Amino acid sequence: MLDLLIKRYADGNQRRFAEILQIPNPQSITDWKKRGINSLENIERIYRKFGDELSAEWLITGEGEPFKQNASGNQNSTVVGNNVHGNGNHISANDKSDQTTEALIRQLAEKDRQIQQLHQIIINLSSK
Repeated sequence: MLDLLIKRYADGNQRRFAEILQIPNPQSITDWKKRGINSLENIERIYRKFGDELSAEWLITGEGEPFKQNASGNQNSTVVGNNVHGNGNHISANDKSDQTTEALIRQLAEKDRQIQQLHQIIINLSSK
């Protein structure tokens, strides 16, 4: 699991992966590989960084597909600053058109739904 994430997000470089996750000691990644990503803090750190593309269920349980796909097979949109990117679209929060605002609201609502889903998975795992 961890090797797949390192390959995808850091071209297979553990040190770079640690930098991306803002982990001061790259040795931590080696420790994760030995013992697994077994703390909610580590899972949360990874999901906060890559959650736009990464399946929370896969990250927590190892089940299902690792990466999210929309119906057309493209990766989900991402929010960066005041802008939403993805699916061939670029939406700026500064754009005042009603259609753009509605699209932004729909995309943010989807992100809220994904966060709620992750939160419920964490609650379920914590109660075990």
